[in-house]
Amino acid sequence: MIRVRFPAALFVAFVLASFARPFPVLAAPEVHKLNLVISGIPGSVKGGGFNDVIDAYNQLLESHGIIGLDHIASGWHFDGELRYFVRPNLAIALGVGSITVSQSGEVFPRLQQDITYEAKMSGVPVHLGAGYYLAPYRQGDFQARAYFGAGLVSMFGVSATLTENEVGTDSSTTLGNPRTPPNSFTITGTNDSPGFYAEGGAHMWFASRFSVMLGAYYRSARVDNLVLKENVAKGVDRGGLYDGVIYVNGKPASADFSGLGFRMAIGIGL
Repeated sequence: MIRVRFPAALFVAFVLASFARPFPVLAAPEVHKLNLVISGIPGSVKGGGFNDVIDAYNQLLESHGIIGLDHIASGWHFDGELRYFVRPNLAIALGVGSITVSQSGEVFPRLQQDITYEAKMSGVPVHLGAGYYLAPYRQGDFQARAYFGAGLVSMFGVSATLTENEVGTDSSTTLGNPRTPPNSFTITGTNDSPGFYAEGGAHMWFASRFSVMLGAYYRSARVDNLVLKENVAKGVDRGGLYDGVIYVNGKPASADFSGLGFRMAIGIGL
């Protein structure tokens, strides 16, 4: 009897031990307090008074039978941000970015002659703001929260540049003074300006240190009274420059980086 009961007891003990083992725990989404957020934001850029500069220059181009430049209207805003959660539903954001938008053209008036021209706006937006997060949606190792945010943004290192470069032109093909071909120039206006931003979207976490942010991003950043930084021109005043300020149609020129974009970002938990 003992030989029969002992193996049966071992079998029962084995089955009970099998059911007693803990089930594997599902991975949970990792939500870090401090995150490095890297964003790419394609969207509109108003251009502002700098488009008036382009219009004025286009009159010169078209008088020589050359197609003018398009307005500044869209571009990319790249941004790096530190986002710290002071509370589960409140985050502080501090970041710095880069915006560069341009329009350019090139013509070949004659053999071995080349004229290139470009209008470009660039700047470094620095922002400080906060984001408010709504209640989370969870499913397994995934968590998503809608968020809304706003704050201040300042434009530094602003450069609004109109450039013309001529190679090999003569008195009949130059766009400048026919007595001194080839004629090339660069005019750059600069200034700083405060503004603001607002955003909203969804922040999604997974079972890793990486998270994803998708949403709308509005930036108000107009830089008024562009101050002359550089004017290298031969024989002609290329923009109505008075007292160091660039004037177009009797008004000080501006560079407007304001626009609405779609934010695509990756967060790295630190």
